[in-house]
Amino acid sequence: GVQAYTNVNIRPRKFGVRPVVTREMLEDSKFALLQLNLRQAGRQLGYNESSLILTALDGAGNTVTGGATLTVANLVSGIYNVRNASYTPDTLLIGDEAFSDLMNLDTFTEADKYGSNEMQMKGFVGTIFGLKVVRFDAATAPTAAYDQRAYVFDSRHAFDIAEKRPVSVQNWDDFVSDRSGVTVTQRVAVGLIRANSVSLITTT
Repeated sequence: GVQAYTNVNIRPRKFGVRPVVTREMLEDSKFALLQLNLRQAGRQLGYNESSLILTALDGAGNTVTGGATLTVANLVSGIYNVRNASYTPDTLLIGDEAFSDLMNLDTFTEADKYGSNEMQMKGFVGTIFGLKVVRFDAATAPTAAYDQRAYVFDSRHAFDIAEKRPVSVQNWDDFVSDRSGVTVTQRVAVGLIRANSVSLITTT
């Protein structure tokens, strides 16, 4: 048969920051304060975009409820749920606390269990069960509880990012108050596309 389609409306929102530095500070400081603030502004917009992605993925079509720590069985259940919905899971997006649980799993480190030395050498496992492992920073998470979460998903079907304005920078001077600044803005939104291509794993 012919594949059926539905409409998804993803409406971009405007996000921005406006670092301001007085002229005296620009003259007296030994550091390039405006440039440092600009770098921090870009980082914050990056954190915001990651937070939007996590919020979208919370609409996962299925959830695996783990215990105090993330287990191999939890990962396998997440993979199964996505495959059972006729998608191909290829990404594991994981918070810091859940990733520390992975570091404690001897499955990925001990040679007699067909592990490797990747965790010891790099402090990270790049691929688990065919999934590309991507860690998200705690600063990007909407709440601290996200540190305990992991998402297994098919990156080709899970979500879309609608960007109407990429990160843009405009310099400006306020001659009345004798200040200078930059305005950093972005218009972006993230929308979940196919919920069943995502499996959320939660731990406590």
